Amino acid sequence: VLQARSNALCQNPVNPNQYKEAMRALLVAMQGWISAGKAPPPSRFPSLASGTLVKPLPQREAGFPEIPGAKYTGEANHLYINDNDALFPKHVLNKQYAVLVPRVDRDGNDLPGIRSVALQVPLGTHLGWNLRRKGYMEDRSCYLDGSFIPFARYRVDRGNDPRPSLEERYGNKASYVRQVEAAVQRLRGEGFLLPEDAERLLKDARERDIGL
Repeated sequence: VLQARSNALCQNPVNPNQYKEAMRALLVAMQGWISAGKAPPPSRFPSLASGTLVKPLPQREAGFPEIPGAKYTGEANHLYINDNDALFPKHVLNKQYAVLVPRVDRDGNDLPGIRSVALQVPLGTHLGWNLRRKGYMEDRSCYLDGSFIPFARYRVDRGNDPRPSLEERYGNKASYVRQVEAAVQRLRGEGFLLPEDAERLLKDARERDIGL
């Protein structure tokens, strides 16, 4: 199963999803754009127009599933209006800008963006936020660490968790690897993955023990 490191102050394991593969591919694309005029891949980001940029609360509107044992507070970074007439600008605490967040899919993973292999063929929910444990400002934002909440291995194990188990998603290791191969090919075709990173991700998937 995908290993995620822990932070003693945070409630959940730390999000292991990586941006580096896409960044490397986009740096190469930028070089091609500058030197040869070759257009880079089109941007992918949430928006109001597409319905993928939403308020973090209520939870149902954000689309975040009810995962047993996982808290959802909907707390996002506060962005206050500043009073710049004062000698030292200060926050106007009763006036805030509206803060919106990406809508998530049925597993709680952000939409749309560049969907890495870890999001296209997930082993759990990858979040851009984490919460502090009891005794350390409980339920407040835990540094810049995201969260990883793994899926149950078998259907019988997931109880009330609405997220399908690994068994239900993939059936066996071979099916999981085939889906990773397809995701890698998609990302390669879209220009978001370099050949050497593609090979490494395929090797990792073939060697990973997902418990099936």
